[in-house]
Amino acid sequence: MPKPIERKICQPPDFNGDREESTKFLRLVTTYLDINDEIYDTDRRMIAFALSFMKTGPAGVWMEDFLTHAQSVNPLSTNGAKNGYGTWEDFVTKFKECFEPIDSAGTALHRLHSLKQGDDLSAHVATFRQLCSKAGITNYNAVKDYFLRGLMAKLCNSGDIPDNFDALVKKVISIENAYQLLLSHRSQSSKPVSKKPSRFTPSSSRDPNAMDVDRLTEAEKKEHMRTGKCFHCHKAGHRANDPEFHPKEDRKNDKGKKPVRRTAPEEETSKIEDLDDDEETRRVDF
Repeated sequence: MPKPIERKICQPPDFNGDREESTKFLRLVTTYLDINDEIYDTDRRMIAFALSFMKTGPAGVWMEDFLTHAQSVNPLSTNGAKNGYGTWEDFVTKFKECFEPIDSAGTALHRLHSLKQGDDLSAHVATFRQLCSKAGITNYNAVKDYFLRGLMAKLCNSGDIPDNFDALVKKVISIENAYQLLLSHRSQSSKPVSKKPSRFTPSSSRDPNAMDVDRLTEAEKKEHMRTGKCFHCHKAGHRANDPEFHPKEDRKNDKGKKPVRRTAPEEETSKIEDLDDDEETRRVDF
């Protein structure tokens, strides 16, 4: 006969002794044992499985006391027999006596009074249903009053109220979905539209034939040097730092830029040839 395989689904979480979680923990343990009844087929195995999840908090202390008693020798035994684990039913009874919520209905009712909707409406509805069940509230008018009291204001003013809780929940969720859709549309429409920079630069009123000193090409610089032109005013016969032609203050204000119209090389050559003797003697070759 093949060995049974343990189906590790719906394993219970660790239990630390929180009374509000005790019922859920015991239910999950029982479900897991039912699924794997071929493996956990004795009371001792079932109890040991449940105890393996009780390691911290008050539950951990209770687990240690339980094991100490179970593994101790029974003082009434004549042959040294141990107390043992007992039956699963006895274990469940002792567990409930120690960890079952005290006044579960009253605690649930108190939580209903202060329960408020958060961002997740579905989670709020689930919690509300659970608390109503624990509190034993079945009257629809009472349920409706508690439910509407905990909703956000935008969902309460929704016109006619349905005559049953399921229909009320369905209507509220529909309103919430429509509201979230509206917020999404507003968010999309309020985003600034990014504009790509234009590839074209605006036209300038500057003379296209004007030439700045600091933008001379290498060919233009060589031409200035060959013909003895000033790098500041582009005229021949002096240097850019000659204070007679360019006082220091003027050079500072001009910041080294002075537009001048470009002329064809033939025109420049003819102008140079027409210079008088005095200008020729003043010209300085760079």
